[in-house]
Amino acid sequence: MRIWSTASGTDSGITASSMTVGWFTDDPAVPARLRSDWRAEGYWLHVAGRNLLSTSPAATGAEMGAFVDGPAYRSPPARLPVTGTARYVGSAKGFVALEYRMRFASGRPEGTVVGADWRGTTTLTADFADNSISGCIGCTGNIALTEWLVPDGVQRRPAGTEISTRIHLGRTRVNADGTFRCATVTLSDPDDSAYPLTSSSGAWGGRFSNIPYTGTVLPTRVAGTVGGKAAWSDGSTAAYVGTLQGLTSPDGRAP
Repeated sequence: MRIWSTASGTDSGITASSMTVGWFTDDPAVPARLRSDWRAEGYWLHVAGRNLLSTSPAATGAEMGAFVDGPAYRSPPARLPVTGTARYVGSAKGFVALEYRMRFASGRPEGTVVGADWRGTTTLTADFADNSISGCIGCTGNIALTEWLVPDGVQRRPAGTEISTRIHLGRTRVNADGTFRCATVTLSDPDDSAYPLTSSSGAWGGRFSNIPYTGTVLPTRVAGTVGGKAAWSDGSTAAYVGTLQGLTSPDGRAP
């Protein structure tokens, strides 16, 4: 596995990205002839504005995006199961922009906008009898934040600070070509009663891999992207994007 992070900037624009490329050479679930297979995933942020590298920066706009690519996702599965369920477990990661109010206060003035990488565990359930899939990020283990785009250049939270927020991926139909897309993504925050969530929305989607387990039609993997936004009762807001992936096994239990 290889991970790259890039950043470039001028007074009028700053662009940062993160990309991961992995090879499945050590995956016993993948047939030997396909073990040179690879998967690339990443996300990026572009901020436009004035004096962004000066002492009085002013942002005027921002764009975020995410992608997943690889031979296993460039063509449909030959067939999909028509019965049964499968649980896919893997990872999710991305970027989030947070406007700090009391909910996320860390010694910064209210209204400060901070960028952070986030990472968590993905759990997905595919029901092949009704061609549907749904899931959650952060329902197994907490999501971890690592701040890196901060206005004063100082990280005031330890890298990998855990939060209780969960990203719920709404149930959606799986198409015949193994793709799916859903416009229902909601957040929950079970440990935060002082400043509850007031709104959340988003979309997610992806595709099953075209590599089945030997002797079955069960896709070994699933991958996709997610994005959304949320607000809390104290005025804190978040906008995020990311990638997700999961692995299953023929007995329905993810390794």
